[in-house]
Amino acid sequence: MSELHHYIIRAESREALIGMLEAAQAGKERPFVVLDEDGERNVDPSRIRYPYEEMTADAEPAPAGFWLCEAWLEEADAELAALAGV
Repeated sequence: MSELHHYIIRAESREALIGMLEAAQAGKERPFVVLDEDGERNVDPSRIRYPYEEMTADAEPAPAGFWLCEAWLEEADAELAALAGV
């Protein structure tokens, strides 16, 4: 079993996360962002958790104002590592 590389990426909006993933996929054989049948941009669900709102850690969680997505890849990715601050 191979080790998975895990990256958590944070941005101000879902659209910003999608844009960051699109920039990071440049020149790669398998894209991180794909178009669905309606032409909407979505992440590859087999490798990337759909962008979700970051929540505060308080007793009553509330949106923290940022969005997160998580990527799990079989091979290390320098662009995602840089975005995740790894």
